[in-house]
Amino acid sequence: MSKFYLTIITILLSLTSIFSQTKNINNLRKNLEKARGLERVEILDNLSEAYLDYDIAKSVEYAETALKEAKKLNVPASTQGSLYNTLGAAYYYQGKFKKSLQNYEKELIIIQKGTSPKRIVKALYNIAVLYQNNGKSGKAEKYYLLALEKAKELKSDDLSMKIYRALYTMNKDNGSTKDAFKYLEQYISVKESKFSKTNETVSILRRKYKEEKALRTEIQNELITTDSALTATVGENSQLMDDTTKKSRQLELLGLEKSVNEKLNQQQAELNETRLILKNAEIERQQLQTAMSIIISILIAAAAAWLFVLYRQKRRAHEILRVQKRQIKAQSRILREKNTQIIDSINYARRIQDSILMPESEIQKYLPDAFVFYKPKDIVSGDFYWFSKVDEKLVLAAIDCTGHGVPGAFMSMIGNMLLNEIVNEHRITKPDEILRRLHLGVIAALATNNEAVADDGMDMSLCTIDPKQKRFQFAGAKNHLYVIQGDKLKVLKAGMHSIGGRPLREDMVVEFTSYDFMYDEKTSIYMMSDGYMDQFGGLEDTKFNSTRFKEMLLENRALSMSMQKDIISKTLSEWKGNKDQVDDILVLGVKLQ
Repeated sequence: MSKFYLTIITILLSLTSIFSQTKNINNLRKNLEKARGLERVEILDNLSEAYLDYDIAKSVEYAETALKEAKKLNVPASTQGSLYNTLGAAYYYQGKFKKSLQNYEKELIIIQKGTSPKRIVKALYNIAVLYQNNGKSGKAEKYYLLALEKAKELKSDDLSMKIYRALYTMNKDNGSTKDAFKYLEQYISVKESKFSKTNETVSILRRKYKEEKALRTEIQNELITTDSALTATVGENSQLMDDTTKKSRQLELLGLEKSVNEKLNQQQAELNETRLILKNAEIERQQLQTAMSIIISILIAAAAAWLFVLYRQKRRAHEILRVQKRQIKAQSRILREKNTQIIDSINYARRIQDSILMPESEIQKYLPDAFVFYKPKDIVSGDFYWFSKVDEKLVLAAIDCTGHGVPGAFMSMIGNMLLNEIVNEHRITKPDEILRRLHLGVIAALATNNEAVADDGMDMSLCTIDPKQKRFQFAGAKNHLYVIQGDKLKVLKAGMHSIGGRPLREDMVVEFTSYDFMYDEKTSIYMMSDGYMDQFGGLEDTKFNSTRFKEMLLENRALSMSMQKDIISKTLSEWKGNKDQVDDILVLGVKLQ
């Protein structure tokens, strides 16, 4: 509640200040039109300071203009120092700390040559604040301590307290508890010393008042006694004195009385002045108390009304929240049910997809030293492999469909169906012809009308192996084939077009090239999707890439394919670490025999 009171008081004071400052700005702008020379520079400087709380851009503009005209007029250095101070403050409020610092430093250079230690303290303090705001606590503390040294030379408790408080706050915010506590103790020490001095001054004034009052009483008593004695003396000897002696005595008495009265009047004036100061201070205190009481009463009433409104709003919001919570709970239950149904459906789709993939053990009946490393990103995969035996030839393919998850799985079903039709039904085993027919089949399957064809498709590598003739053929659509013979690795480049994808130009004919090789017992082939090489990981979170992949194959070429599969799996796991898998992964390896 106390924060709320302070906020309202601040707003009331700000409104009063704004009204007064606006009037001041209008007067300054009128005077600026008539002013010339140094007077114009001073008005520009005052306008810059006046605009600090209202329009920072104008404050900077007036400060820069004042400094520019001051340099032309060759005004005294002390005036230029003041202008640098104003410009530094304007840049500070504009958030341009570097420019603010430059101007405060220029001011410091100028005023250090003068005789105003108090201005030096303020300049050092401003520079320290700028360094603190820029996160340079070390430099900030250096300038705070320089300012503190000057403040102590001036014996200024107020400046010392201000610097100690800034040092305490900075160290506390930086977590330097020990230093923060040290500066807090010094701040409290100076504050207590200042309070003691104030009490001492008040005690002196009170003692002086009592002494003057006693002295006045003493002088009055002495005057009465002297006057009585003189009157008695004059009465006893009145017959002996002539007229001249009487007049001399009367003059002497009048002079003594005048001297005493003058002294008493002087002391009375000083005493009255002291009483007036104390009376004015008491009046100001009472006025402040009365104003604060009125403001607090208004604030309490406003706060009560505000709290009542808040209470009503809170009740309404609570009711809305309760209804929304009930709705969200119901929706959440529906979403959970639907999510369960969707996951169940996808898991069923996974079982269907798995059923079209020939088990690794079946492939090994025809290719004994072979492996399949298959790792879908999601439950179902856009990558799949395909194998078939046609007469005496073996057809093996690694296919990467557009996308992964459910969309990729649908594409894999289309690809599997078309490959069965082309190879198993039509008995086609030439790789480039298989890819050509598969391309046309995918386009036909995905065509939305006679003119529009989807951009979805698949990248793949396909081999036909003839074990009797020791011969293999290869054709690829964007996915290359890696061949190791002896200790050398060769990359058979695939075609640049995807299966089913749009050509780069409408007039371009999509064709696929077939490679034909003889092989011996030292030949191994590898087909894969791009998922393995695109996986992010390692110390620098980069892709595994083809270079690392080829090095891994060469290093382990002498091992059996089952051992190579284990190394490929382990390497991927170590490279990926705790990072997410980015795509489906498929690698096929065969040692030709």
